[in-house]
Amino acid sequence: MIDEQNLAVVARRVEPADSLDFFPTPPWATRALMAKLYRHVSDDLNAWRVWDPCCGEGHMSAVLTETFGHVLATDIHDYGLGGVRDFLVDEVGPGPHVDWIIMNPPFVRLEAFVAKALRCARRGVAVLCRLQALEGVGRYEGLWSRYRPFMILPFAARVAMRKGVWVVNGSTATGYMWVVWLTGNMRAPVYEWIGPGARDRFSQSDDPVRFNGLYRLRRLEWSPEKQKTIWIETLHTPAEWAAMGRAA
Repeated sequence: MIDEQNLAVVARRVEPADSLDFFPTPPWATRALMAKLYRHVSDDLNAWRVWDPCCGEGHMSAVLTETFGHVLATDIHDYGLGGVRDFLVDEVGPGPHVDWIIMNPPFVRLEAFVAKALRCARRGVAVLCRLQALEGVGRYEGLWSRYRPFMILPFAARVAMRKGVWVVNGSTATGYMWVVWLTGNMRAPVYEWIGPGARDRFSQSDDPVRFNGLYRLRRLEWSPEKQKTIWIETLHTPAEWAAMGRAA
């Protein structure tokens, strides 16, 4: 049985010592995928049942509830949200069949998550992953040559993700993309960029509070120990950020 909870506000949690690659997905990145699904798949997503088996605190699952009528949320660790189950080990399905599985899985287990998801989902699978996933003979043989995508959707702008926390104004050198599979699809994949400005278009003003976002402040300070000026980084809640007179 999969526990289901109100996903309106994500849960706060302490990162388990053995947690697997938990990088919260910025809410706007999931909404960007929803816009592509509306355009290329269906305009009636509300009728579908969706499962996020890597839900973490719910950064993606909560956004999915804005579009889909029924969202299941589970994770291998107890982050205080949804049910606890190992997606790759548990052979029991999530009750009634799910139409879609949408997730941000551990990068090192990408092939296994996609293969399992395609066995469980009736309509399709969408995965957020690094652009680096397109590289490598092993990954080509284990993933791309076996499971032909329906869409490959790279982000023109970077999607900043950090382990264990969503930093609203974070930065990254890593490129990301959505990859979408439709069950039974044999056509050549559609490549379509998620264009510049997606973060502004798909962000909502209450996201930082709703999703426990933190703001990064970097400042130069003199280090007596190193005898030079170094960059210091601190993280602040939305309330602290506003009290400092900073723009959201």
